[in-house]
Amino acid sequence: MNLECSAANSDAIFDLSHDNTGGVALQSNTFENIYFSGLASSKAAYGLRIGQGGYMGSENLIQNCFFIHCSVGLGTRNFNALQNVVMGGNFQSCT
Repeated sequence: MNLECSAANSDAIFDLSHDNTGGVALQSNTFENIYFSGLASSKAAYGLRIGQGGYMGSENLIQNCFFIHCSVGLGTRNFNALQNVVMGGNFQSCT
């Protein structure tokens, strides 16, 4: 399945646990064939952000995803962000 996400603000395009409550499962997620796109005139802060800290965010697979026009393409801010894997894909106009 191909899914396109876009953002015109400075927040994350896709955010797991944006409020730091840990209510959304931060572990063992698969993101495949997703197009994370900010706008050229207004970059998104994050393409994909996994957590804000204090929760485990490990065993995530990011496969063949495309990140463009994001300040940070992929960001994890967790105390245990081990075994996150990025396979294939592309980062353009992102740090």
